[in-house]
Amino acid sequence: MFAIRFYCFVFSGKSSQIPQFLLEEDMGPILCTQPRRFAVVAIANMVARARNCNVGEEVGYHIGHSKHSSEKSKIVFKTAGVLLEEMRDRGLNALNYKVIVLDEVHERSVESDLVLVCVKQFLSKHHDLRVVLMSATADIGRYRDYFKDLGRGERVEVLAIPNSNQKSFFERKVSYLEEVTELLGIESDLQSSRYCNGFSPYTSPVEIKPEVHRLIHNLLLHIHKNESDIEKSILIFLPTYYSLEQQWHLLKSHSSFKVYILHSSIDIEQALTAMRIWKSHRKIILATNIAESSVTIPKVAYVIDSCRSLQVYWDNNQKKDSAQVVWISKSQAEQRRGRTGRTCDGQVYRLVTRSFYHNFEDFERPDILRLSLRQQVLLICSTESKAINDPTVLLQKTLDPPAANVVEDALSLLVHMQALKRSPRGRYEPTYYGSLLASFSLSFDSSVLILKFGDIGMLHEGILLGILMDTQPLPVLRPFGENNLYAEYIKSYFDGESIDTIQLGFKEMALLGNLHAFHFWERVYKDKIRVEYLNKLLNPNKTQTIKSPPSKNEEEWCSFHSLVHSSLNHVSEMYEDIIHTLHQFRPRFLGMCDILRSSYAPTQFQHSCVLKRLENGDDQSSESRTCVSLPYVASSYSRTNQVAGKLADVIKQSPSKSLSFKSTLCLPEDGIAHASTLEKYFPKSGGCILVMDDAGFHFSSNLARHCDPSKIICTTNLSHSDIYDASLNDAKKFWELSHPDETIISNGENQIPWYDVKCILWFPRFASSKENLDIEKILLQNFFDLLAIRILADALHGVQVILTMNNIRFSQLQVEKLGRDSFFFLSESFPYDERSFGELPDKLTTKKGMLTSKPVSYVFDLRPPSSVLFGNYRATLRQCLYDVESPSLVCP
Repeated sequence: MFAIRFYCFVFSGKSSQIPQFLLEEDMGPILCTQPRRFAVVAIANMVARARNCNVGEEVGYHIGHSKHSSEKSKIVFKTAGVLLEEMRDRGLNALNYKVIVLDEVHERSVESDLVLVCVKQFLSKHHDLRVVLMSATADIGRYRDYFKDLGRGERVEVLAIPNSNQKSFFERKVSYLEEVTELLGIESDLQSSRYCNGFSPYTSPVEIKPEVHRLIHNLLLHIHKNESDIEKSILIFLPTYYSLEQQWHLLKSHSSFKVYILHSSIDIEQALTAMRIWKSHRKIILATNIAESSVTIPKVAYVIDSCRSLQVYWDNNQKKDSAQVVWISKSQAEQRRGRTGRTCDGQVYRLVTRSFYHNFEDFERPDILRLSLRQQVLLICSTESKAINDPTVLLQKTLDPPAANVVEDALSLLVHMQALKRSPRGRYEPTYYGSLLASFSLSFDSSVLILKFGDIGMLHEGILLGILMDTQPLPVLRPFGENNLYAEYIKSYFDGESIDTIQLGFKEMALLGNLHAFHFWERVYKDKIRVEYLNKLLNPNKTQTIKSPPSKNEEEWCSFHSLVHSSLNHVSEMYEDIIHTLHQFRPRFLGMCDILRSSYAPTQFQHSCVLKRLENGDDQSSESRTCVSLPYVASSYSRTNQVAGKLADVIKQSPSKSLSFKSTLCLPEDGIAHASTLEKYFPKSGGCILVMDDAGFHFSSNLARHCDPSKIICTTNLSHSDIYDASLNDAKKFWELSHPDETIISNGENQIPWYDVKCILWFPRFASSKENLDIEKILLQNFFDLLAIRILADALHGVQVILTMNNIRFSQLQVEKLGRDSFFFLSESFPYDERSFGELPDKLTTKKGMLTSKPVSYVFDLRPPSSVLFGNYRATLRQCLYDVESPSLVCP
């Protein structure tokens, strides 16, 4: 029996083929990990097409909080980060598969190494589990030795996979600096000192001098001149954004070339899609190491490798991450060589001498030996499973254990920040604050920033800024090589004039510009879609009405306003993920934060598009349009001064100081419930309270003890004969109404006096089955949609809508998002007093120590969308409502 199998061979289709081979041998379900999100999606789609199924059925994937798989899925692709998070939460139960395939194991991220050590720890307890490691260039011997001590009477097997069709395997030649200079007729003297800055990678500076850029340029021109097949592309590896820019400036004047960029600041999927085979232009791709693996670029015939890469490392003196350019390893060079020879013969040019190359390290230094590990140590300490929650023990079992003092430094910093504490037994355990930090799927610094902003009542802005700090590409388009144009794009959303007293660098200005751009997209484009949806909802053909707009229209609108569509959606998804977490933890500041921000006031955005056609350079067949109605966001945009001031305060300090946090500022919510917190929303004089869908008038009868029963209107789906409650004799009751359709939309006999309603209470009833989550979401969505139509059409000003449910359920169903999609914004939330108003039947438990599970009342206010932007939508909604409720009447 083989517990571990190691597959290695370049260009064998292993990522998509091996899982299918295993499934054909009845070894499902199968979990496959990939290091990058876009690779997960791309390979899952490829395998689904090969198996003639839709993604989410037999083949699924999970990235971030985006999950497209089911219990019936036999092959599931995930990022290493997602698997690590699942093992932290569920321990061995996260590995409920027959086979786990860890792909691209040569990419030694900290996440990948932690996944490896955690899987190894659980293998001794999961005797039916098999693990497949895959790589084209990994150090096979080290992995074989790493797993040989499993003690299961099994051994590690290594298989080299031949190409599926040997005849189609194209030739790849490798040339070094000696051959390049000879090819170009350059004098061979002092090659190493001129282009490699020395004779050995151990002593030579890594900087790219102008001579190297000129060498690349001349080599590229030589290839273009001598290669008759114009469809054969050239891929150039450079280490930094700046070096890509320098090379781009040399190339942009050549009309024969079509230049593409692959960098983390560029939308990779969009860039790959745009790389169609040109008939009249040579395709040139300038790329950093992001193109080393998981990317297939068709027709790459030539690779020019500068043999340099950018690495991030922890500067212990300055207590911050720094970046430096380094010489690559032989393993990385082989990965880059593997980018060609896939769809045609390939030629690789390494811009170092042969002797210089042979002195390269065999493998790059793993991230676990270069970074501070503070976030990873916190995550390990926050893990539920005792098998993997001691960082000093677990990290020493990794493939390359970090130095003990690095782990101790991380522990000391976390204790200093009050994110960790020592238990009586001496173990490190997370505090409430530390558990919150560990729960966010963001970097350590970004997570800290969110909680700092939450403490001062600016949670929404803090979440978005934290996400934006970790996001590449950012929502505002960054035209490559055109920094002045990028500054203009930022200025169209944030000109900085309103904060002239606050000192901010361009990086911080760009963050604020992107923050405003996100709000602009939400209020101008997404609100337009929401209004159109409500207008169509009461249409007889409403079954054809969908909440999501066609993505093509949205992408086009984004391009008009210099925005990156995929980035905006990513920020939106991450925002919901973090809000989801906060509602489960319920920190004290959550109920007090000003969620109803003035950014939702209609007067903030009065944009009207004015489109102008632009020519796209030499490609006369293509044209684009841009909106010239500038600025997109007014300089008087609300709370900018406060946000900018807090951002400057956080960023200007050194991390060792700015990351310290007073424990009193991040505590769990006071669990004591008071009747007065709900009573303050009851109308004081005039007006009624509407209790919706109160099956046995359970809550209405309790409510009658706290207010005048004659001010209570209650609805139920039961018949008149089923209930009698003397305390509600003076209340107005409506029977046999299906909620929410018949409750909110009158059917002639049901005439709720909506103009008298000032407060709406609903205590949703939920089934305990997980399978009902989608049904429950639809119920809540219908409630918010129909109630929005009612309030907007009848101009019911100042109506408070209060939902009471378990906070875990509220989080699972993403109720805040469902309300926001219908213009209901959460303004406050507080513990619900069951002793005063009746017990809530929905009981949920949580195994996580720091999470809370309790009934909470959530107060929503409806903020009408802008009539300036969307016209007289109220009249349209009013007519639709009258058409449904009174077909024979004419809307007044």
